[in-house]
Amino acid sequence: TLRLCAISEERLGLEVADQADLLTRIRVAQQDDQGLIDASRAAGSEYQVSANWIILGHGRVSVPKVEELRQEVLREAHASKFSIHPGATKMYRDLK
Repeated sequence: TLRLCAISEERLGLEVADQADLLTRIRVAQQDDQGLIDASRAAGSEYQVSANWIILGHGRVSVPKVEELRQEVLREAHASKFSIHPGATKMYRDLK
């Protein structure tokens, strides 16, 4: 399971509608992942269901094993202005 972790209150470069759409698609895909559902229901599990019915693992969104969803999450996170590899000049170019 791919896990997302937001370390700041800032958006990851997603428009509000895009972010809501991505989370909705993740929630729908989670409903088809019996392993995630079982884990979220198990007593003492590290998985829990949030107020908006998204399954979280250790407080992070758990993305089911749906390749296109995982790729989209990675694409969005990589394209974010808040992600940068040490030594890279991406943030400098983006802010310029």
